[in-house]
Amino acid sequence: MMSPEPDFPQKVLSFSYRSWTLEIIQGQMEDQTIFSVWASHSLGSAIAVPRATSREQAIRWGKRYVDKRLNPGGPQYQF
Repeated sequence: MMSPEPDFPQKVLSFSYRSWTLEIIQGQMEDQTIFSVWASHSLGSAIAVPRATSREQAIRWGKRYVDKRLNPGGPQYQF
């Protein structure tokens, strides 16, 4: 029996935001396209958004992740 083809995520967008680099990754999960965001800065990187349903939502949530890290006492966002 052959194993199914692996799903390799694709980087679809990368941009700088407030001295961080945000990378939008697109992949498939149960026949649905999902988006993730990796946030990187000079000291390391982290998965900022594990799963979003649109590219626009991933970008918005990725920016909020950076804003929260740079201003921990700032506004509270609802995801």
